Amino acid sequence: MDRRSPFLFLVLFSAIVFALPYTKNDGVIILDKNNFASTVYGSEHVWFVEFYAPWCGHCKNLAPEWIKLAKTYDGIIKVAAVNGDDEKELAGHFQIKGFPTIKVFPSKAVPTKNGEGFIKEPVDYNGARTAAAMAQFQFLKCQTL
Repeated sequence: MDRRSPFLFLVLFSAIVFALPYTKNDGVIILDKNNFASTVYGSEHVWFVEFYAPWCGHCKNLAPEWIKLAKTYDGIIKVAAVNGDDEKELAGHFQIKGFPTIKVFPSKAVPTKNGEGFIKEPVDYNGARTAAAMAQFQFLKCQTL
């Protein structure tokens, strides 16, 4: 048996288990501490943001519906993801306690308390984890935010 086989298996297994759930072709925008504020707060769109962990089974189960939401409602709803393991500071800012957590940011920004900028106050999404249910939430709830 080739000595490299166990090592190669471990590398391939790790790549599958801990792979990012999203690619550039999925329509899901990857956010981090460097682009979050300018991307979400600097836009007049409603944003659905998933805080996930690559090892999380529930996150992996959500991924197909998250991608479907991004592709089906492209141009209407912005769909993004934040790797909570890599972006602990950003996840902490939004008080993320578990994965996946979905935050919905309305289209309108409001001035910060210190008056030095603008922010969008997120709403927790706790509804069904389907693209249709999330889109319905956007059309019914977010239009009034």
